[in-house]
Amino acid sequence: MESFAAYVKKVIDICRFCGILKKYMTYVIKEQREVNNMPRPKKCRKVCCLPRISEFYPARESGPPRELVVMTVDEYEAIRLIDNEGFSQEECSEYMGIARTTVQQIYLSARKKIARTLVEGLALKIDGGDYRLCDGEEQYCGCGGCWRHRLACIEQMQKEEQK
Repeated sequence: MESFAAYVKKVIDICRFCGILKKYMTYVIKEQREVNNMPRPKKCRKVCCLPRISEFYPARESGPPRELVVMTVDEYEAIRLIDNEGFSQEECSEYMGIARTTVQQIYLSARKKIARTLVEGLALKIDGGDYRLCDGEEQYCGCGGCWRHRLACIEQMQKEEQK
């Protein structure tokens, strides 16, 4: 039979091993949480076309603008589709290929930027963002304003007239 001292020594060795194991497991769990907490990559939002004019300045401002508010191209597209084309947020989300809640966030951010430029008299620049341009390959782009689709429709009508 083992002596009590030998038994205690084994228990202490096991505890030390478990302590090392516990530290290792804590490290592994922490690393796993960090991996799981990484944001997923942003989806590229489909945009019909880039704006013809991408910078707006207050009329009476001389010299360089004191501050420049930057609106992303996808924010511009959300404003264009919802406010100018009359899309609902649901229709806009289908067209841009993103969730309705994402469109809602983009739209709200764009409106805040526009309001700030108007109220504070700041310059506005439309640039950047996570977007991809409409390639005109789709049957129907849904916006009615895409020059690629209008060109394709004109070509198709001309072919039908020639037949």
